Amino acid sequence: MTEELSPELNRLIQEKLQQGLYQSASDLLVDAMFALEEIERCERDLRAAIQLRVAKAGQSLSQPFDREAFRAEARRRLGLAG
Repeated sequence: MTEELSPELNRLIQEKLQQGLYQSASDLLVDAMFALEEIERCERDLRAAIQLRVAKAGQSLSQPFDREAFRAEARRRLGLAG
């Protein structure tokens, strides 16, 4: 596959090659693709966590608020006594 790259992208690639961080543009592309995959995985995980918390919040809002249970949980998480 051959693609025409923008001057800005070519400049960035050349900078990395000149810094000695990569032996070739192909090596740089491989690392860039792995980084992109990791970013996309983190984004999927974050979206799933947000959806789960939104769903849980909706469930808990349908139940009466238990102030004492809330305070007890807060104290437990903060490591405070009774």
